[in-house]
Amino acid sequence: MHATPRFTVLSAELLHETNTFSGLPTTLASFAERGLLHGEQAIAARQALNTELGGFLEAAREHGWAMVHTVSAHAQPGGRVTRQAFDELVAPILAAAQAQVHAGRLDGILLALHGAMVTETREDGEGELLARLRRVVGPRVPIAITLDPHANVTRQMCDLANIMVSFKTYPHTDMRVAGRHAADILQRTMAGEIKPRTLRVSRPLLEEANSGRTDIGPMVQRIAQAREYETTPDVFAVSVNGGFANADIAEVGPSVVIT
Repeated sequence: MHATPRFTVLSAELLHETNTFSGLPTTLASFAERGLLHGEQAIAARQALNTELGGFLEAAREHGWAMVHTVSAHAQPGGRVTRQAFDELVAPILAAAQAQVHAGRLDGILLALHGAMVTETREDGEGELLARLRRVVGPRVPIAITLDPHANVTRQMCDLANIMVSFKTYPHTDMRVAGRHAADILQRTMAGEIKPRTLRVSRPLLEEANSGRTDIGPMVQRIAQAREYETTPDVFAVSVNGGFANADIAEVGPSVVIT
């Protein structure tokens, strides 16, 4: 453990898989039912579990970061996230980022997202969150995000996040591993060793959720190829996303994303 924190990192978890065909809106109460925790309360509840935040904190301890965790919010899959819920969940993240920027202490941002959030006003909830964050922190602060492999990865997400790491398992078992993976890339970025960017290739097709299983079928080989490619110099993460077809948005569908 470092005697004094070398970097200050802001973190948050905000996850929802939105089915736009559902008429039942996802409200703030929906998040509260599944899990809505702030700051130290979230850390205490989630740090020892198989969570993205657990992976973030593991890296923070090893690298000697000062971690500023804002919110952990996760709702059951459902209809569009209401404007009020989205704004209220994003507000503490933006406020904390603004405070750290004013104090001159923000070196990086880690976000655990799903990648298939649709709100009442935006098809790309994650892209909207990233856009609002960029307006606060500017282009230089590196942002790393983790995603569920049922993410509909958009151009805006790739433009605004320097680092992107999806889970490599479905059924999902590697949330903590993905969090640690993203955090370690962020450490190298903040240290000036690397300057990562995110590239995406997508295909115009829809896939039923179970076609993305990684224990059987064609995804076994695809994930093996992704892991192999990650051993290539200057390739830090390769994510194979099946997408979420129940989100009726312009950029729905499978993608391969490389940081």
